[in-house]
Amino acid sequence: MEKCNHPAESPVTYIITSEDGVKVYHTADSLPFPELAALGKEEKFDVVFCTVGIAPSCTPQTGFEIARLTKPEVAVPYHTASAASQTEFAQIMKSELPRTACLIPEQNKIYQVSKRK
Repeated sequence: MEKCNHPAESPVTYIITSEDGVKVYHTADSLPFPELAALGKEEKFDVVFCTVGIAPSCTPQTGFEIARLTKPEVAVPYHTASAASQTEFAQIMKSELPRTACLIPEQNKIYQVSKRK
């Protein structure tokens, strides 16, 4: 078995489903991995948190790959010390996945997500 160089290369992720059926996928510090496409198709995520920095090898492009593979309604760039990383992620999303909304969270702001009817 090959040893990974960083925890981001060994995916540990979370699927959270609310009482009203909103599915949130949290990537923790994980990089994109091939099984994400099947997972996204099966689970039909509403919101996906995409790592765009801090952890080694995590970039706006790898965050975009997570969104591209999972195809959520809303993609949220997070885990970065740089607003530039979030902005770059949003630009990639607008260009490559225009049907997926990109939410750049604001500090101390509360967001509510509910299922569309």
